[in-house]
Amino acid sequence: MLERVQLSGDEEAGCFSQQLLEVGNGRLTTTADGQVKLPFGKAATDITQLMTKVFPNLHLRYQDQDWLSERVILAAKNLAVDDINAKLLEQLPGDPTSYKSIDTVPDPDEVVHYLTEFLNSLAPSGLPPHNLVLKAQGQSLKVVGVNLSQPVFSYGQLYVGCSRVGNPNLYILSENGNTKNVVYQEALQS
Repeated sequence: MLERVQLSGDEEAGCFSQQLLEVGNGRLTTTADGQVKLPFGKAATDITQLMTKVFPNLHLRYQDQDWLSERVILAAKNLAVDDINAKLLEQLPGDPTSYKSIDTVPDPDEVVHYLTEFLNSLAPSGLPPHNLVLKAQGQSLKVVGVNLSQPVFSYGQLYVGCSRVGNPNLYILSENGNTKNVVYQEALQS
């Protein structure tokens, strides 16, 4: 990434790329409690402001698939993503359409082993939730919001999240502009 930026001659992008490498390599100054202050991105004060920065005038532009496909809000946990999705869907006009998973078992004798409520509560990674609510479709990114109100928890998450877009269009929600950066130095040794 740094080589591409250097070839383009864009100083701001070069600086951002260097800062991203510092995040990815775990070279940012860390406080006693393991927090780092990110040297890039624009701060959002709360989740509503983050959503407004990433999806301004959503109620007017929700049918523009090209516009939608350039934007995303990333979060460390699926619960936060679900909450953001629900709040964004509330901003759209019209009635939502719900698609529900099958919540029965093929063998009637097994019904007592799998309560419907339990089946509906399962949220395996890579599968949609039991109640999938959709209003619009769309998914390269020009604008990214990173919700760090719950810190990252695995190696490289912070780097990957912040590297999805250039610095001018990166919005970050975190407590006091600080967050954890999980980097295993032994993984970087060759």
